[in-house]
Amino acid sequence: MPQYNAPDDPYKHVMVPGWDNIGPLTPTWSAKWFVREAKPLGGTTEAVLKLIPDRLKNNKKQLDRFYAEATEAYKLRDVYGVLPLLDIDRTDPAKPEWYVTPRARMLREQTDKALALQTVVELISNVAAILERLAQRGIYHRDIKPANIFWHDNAPAVGDFGIALWPGIEGRTRADERLGPEAFLAPEMRQAGRASDTTRADVYSLSKTLFALAMALEYPPDGTHRTDAEQFNFSRRWKADHAGAGKALTHVLEAATAYYVEDRLTMAEFSGELDHWLTQYPERITLKEPEIGPVRSGWGPITNYQRDLAETGVSLFRAGITIARALGSDSDPREEDHEHPVAMLGTGDWPVNSPEGFEPDGSKAIEVRIQGYSVALVSALWGDEVATAAEVRTTDQEGNPTGLVEEFGPTPWSRARMPSTQAHLNHLFEQVMGRLAAELNAARRPAGQ
Repeated sequence: MPQYNAPDDPYKHVMVPGWDNIGPLTPTWSAKWFVREAKPLGGTTEAVLKLIPDRLKNNKKQLDRFYAEATEAYKLRDVYGVLPLLDIDRTDPAKPEWYVTPRARMLREQTDKALALQTVVELISNVAAILERLAQRGIYHRDIKPANIFWHDNAPAVGDFGIALWPGIEGRTRADERLGPEAFLAPEMRQAGRASDTTRADVYSLSKTLFALAMALEYPPDGTHRTDAEQFNFSRRWKADHAGAGKALTHVLEAATAYYVEDRLTMAEFSGELDHWLTQYPERITLKEPEIGPVRSGWGPITNYQRDLAETGVSLFRAGITIARALGSDSDPREEDHEHPVAMLGTGDWPVNSPEGFEPDGSKAIEVRIQGYSVALVSALWGDEVATAAEVRTTDQEGNPTGLVEEFGPTPWSRARMPSTQAHLNHLFEQVMGRLAAELNAARRPAGQ
């Protein structure tokens, strides 16, 4: 097996007064040699030493950012909720070339162990309160993501202020420069140099962080959170609470991830809304058990299956109305329910997916009665696809089916709610109307003609 030969450590001989430079904190292939394990000389406390990377020493903009991070963050060492700088290079007080922080664990380790959604929300609410206190000082982090939120002294702490906006320090950002983590990036930060207001970018990024941590995702889905979008559905990981908690929380995240800055919550508002949510929904929302097979469930934002089933029912009902009106009937279709099922007389050419034959994930059925005949339409859902079959039948005076005239379908399987699926359905009921019209015309003709 080929062996990886690590290059020589370029920072192993760097001497830092009062600290033992132990070695790279991260694996050598990550190229972050400048982030080091450290301990105080003669001590055992684990710490992290951050040096100026050699590649930045001729980049004035990046150097100024490092200097600002070190000097300004050091002033926050006694602020609760900020990962403190334990020490800083004092050779040139305006241009420190290193600083030391505690070796803290990641907040994700806590959220990954959370057994209730409220636990995750409470932790992020604490982070929001920290960022609100910083905002009151005119400090905006602008690089909020799970990797920069730590667990220190049994509480959340924010660290790594490398691209923060500090009061009284002029930003040096190119007009087209992106600032912040891509997956957590607020829209205005994609061209931060042109943005007139980046003070609510932390709200957007923290909302994305909340969702990523709550759903145990490395990266959150893109865009504004929406209650009607499946990718933002908390029920994919958390059990239903039947009180609308998930939907209420998504409404908060929607307001916190609004595209336009002026439409977005402030950090104070976001923090307050999370606190209100925790107060209004105290009943623990716990993790779901692993699902087996086609079992589907959801609360708050409806699931794809629920949308598929609902929209299929709407399409089927409209098809029934079209058939009835085209053939001169004013009656509306009868929708199937548990007490009054729509029984199909034929067998249908359905796929076999179980020992009992075909078992769909769900179905919708209607019946239209017209002058001694009826049309039955049934749509079956299987996975994310749907197919529809139809029958023309004769009926007795009470409308009960007495004989099968003809079967139609099923239509080709296609993805629910798509225009192509509606086209298949349109073709089906055109066939049905043609056959039923022929039957009605034949019944109206005088005998012998």
